[in-house]
Amino acid sequence: MDSGEFTFIRAGIFAKKIIDHLGFAAVNSSPFVEHRNTAHVFKNLQKEESRIEVNENLHKKVVKVRLKSRDPGSCHKELAGNVEFPPGEYFKILKKAITLWANCY
Repeated sequence: MDSGEFTFIRAGIFAKKIIDHLGFAAVNSSPFVEHRNTAHVFKNLQKEESRIEVNENLHKKVVKVRLKSRDPGSCHKELAGNVEFPPGEYFKILKKAITLWANCY
């Protein structure tokens, strides 16, 4: 399984693609949760190196998809159906979750 941090990053990649396609704007403010743990940057980079590479490759695949839909839910379904996800159980679950979530629109 993958860490929640990367799941949030991937959700942001999909959201940004859709926001740009639909001509929407995204605004954020201060975070609701403040992270105060001491980070070991180089240890974290080594530990997360493979996930960072997977993320970069997934991002490139998302960028290549040409969206046609005109609403966020349909765009999410388009991405779930047209992005070539990496192999693995996590990404099978992610693809299914994106589609289920899109049905909530």
